[in-house]
Amino acid sequence: MAHLKTFRTPEQRAEADEVIWGPYRFRPGVDYADALGRAVPPFPLLPGGRTRLAVDPSPRPSWHEGSDGEQGWRDRYRTSPIRLWATCTVPDHKPWSLAFAVPQDGGWALGGA
Repeated sequence: MAHLKTFRTPEQRAEADEVIWGPYRFRPGVDYADALGRAVPPFPLLPGGRTRLAVDPSPRPSWHEGSDGEQGWRDRYRTSPIRLWATCTVPDHKPWSLAFAVPQDGGWALGGA
């Protein structure tokens, strides 16, 4: 992520906090994703199970301008995996978090990214 001191205005710093620094975000309003596409509410998933969630390309920040602004943003994350964090719960245990790097080709998640 870009260092927040590099942004010239308070508006740019505020926008930087909302940027999805990766290729995709959850599709806002679908699968109960939040308005920014950062999170979906908890759902059950059995061991070895999978689920699909709707995603959209992450919007480029306003300072990524110029003739190559949109393309530059897309190129930056063209081959990047989609990084996810999951909070896991089971009765009678303390919750724990897992990190995943999901390849853009839809392949299986790689744990511990």
